[in-house]
Amino acid sequence: MAQQVITNQGLIKGSTSPMAQLYDNVAGSAIASWDVTGISQIYNHLRVVLMARGDTAAVSTFARMRFNNDSAANYASIYMAADQGAAIAGVEENSATSIEVGKVAAATATASHPGISTIEIPAYVGTTFFKNASWTNGFHSALTTLGHTAMSGDGVWVSTAAINRITVFPTAGNFIAGSRLTIYGLL
Repeated sequence: MAQQVITNQGLIKGSTSPMAQLYDNVAGSAIASWDVTGISQIYNHLRVVLMARGDTAAVSTFARMRFNNDSAANYASIYMAADQGAAIAGVEENSATSIEVGKVAAATATASHPGISTIEIPAYVGTTFFKNASWTNGFHSALTTLGHTAMSGDGVWVSTAAINRITVFPTAGNFIAGSRLTIYGLL
C-alpha cells in the first residue's frame, strides 16, 4: 500500500474520513487463518472487523487473534456473554497463546449464519503500554429462542512492541469461503 499523507486536519489527503481501509479479504475457500503483515504504522488506532463462519463440527468456535507472530503464553482475555438464552456469564483466560475475540457459527449451526466481531486496538504503535484489544461480538446459530449469542470482552498482549502483524484464526477447524476480515487505521 502506498504511503498515506495526513493533513493538518488529521485526515488522509483526498479523504473526508479519519479512517482508512488497510486490509480487506474475503476467503475464496476454507482458510486456517488470515495473517496480515506490514500493517501501516501511521495511524493512532486499529479497528478490525471480522465476519466469519467455521467448518468445525460444532455449533460455534471462537475466533482468536495474535500479534507480531508471538505464539508464546503472553496473552490474557476476559469476556461476558449472554449465550443462547443463558444468564450473562464471565470467563477469564490467562497465560494464553492468543486473544479470544468472539464466537463464530460453525458447521452444525443453521446454514448461512456467521459470527461478527468488531475489535478496537488503541495505540497499536505505542511502545509504553501493553497492547489491549476490546471487542463486541454476536452470532446466531439458529432462529430460535436459544439460538442467539452476544458477547463483549477485552484481551491484552503483554508486550510494548508496536503491532505490525495480526493473525486471526478459529480455535478449531477453518473459516469457510465467504468469511471476511477488514482492518482499518484510525487517526
